[in-house]
Amino acid sequence: MEEILLNFSRTHEIASYIIVFFSIFIEGAIITLVAGVLSAKNYLDINYVILAAFLASVLHDLLFWYLGKNILHLKKTRFLVNIEKTENLIRKLKNHNGLYISISKFSWGFNRIVLAAAGIMKTPLKKLLSYSIPSCLVWSIAVAYLGNIFSSKIDILGKGLKTASLFVILLIVIFIVLENIIRKFFERKYYPNNNDSKNI
Repeated sequence: MEEILLNFSRTHEIASYIIVFFSIFIEGAIITLVAGVLSAKNYLDINYVILAAFLASVLHDLLFWYLGKNILHLKKTRFLVNIEKTENLIRKLKNHNGLYISISKFSWGFNRIVLAAAGIMKTPLKKLLSYSIPSCLVWSIAVAYLGNIFSSKIDILGKGLKTASLFVILLIVIFIVLENIIRKFFERKYYPNNNDSKNI
């Protein structure tokens, strides 16, 4: 397994970071976590992983803020973001949207709701970035190093393919559970009467 990863990282180094960058838009935390695991044995450079995750997450924030500002407020689409939840959130967070832009970064699905709400509220771009950039940086470093340290301590990549895969899957499951705990906390706090939690 190590030989395969090493050969790929050497022959497709730039492609590896491009894959990390664009994958962030699909499921940022898991991709960054796995990239952090791979960086433990220098298959990927941890600094470039953080840079790719940081840049992609900032663009991700801008994308969903733009959707909220220019598209979702027209109620012409429900793709990617649950509009009903976004409207409920707006009513609760008018005076604290910046705080939740930062906190929600650690729950990827809920983060999109917050960003769309910020867009619908016409939060200025400069204000959005003043919260988004620091939180994206902290998030990128924290998640990448979580994968890196976990892999280093257990030596995931030094084990067989099957064992390594199981460890990575376990780490991903743990992270997803933590994300869902954060999401459920916000759901109970800000729209407790809304039982539809499937379309975040």
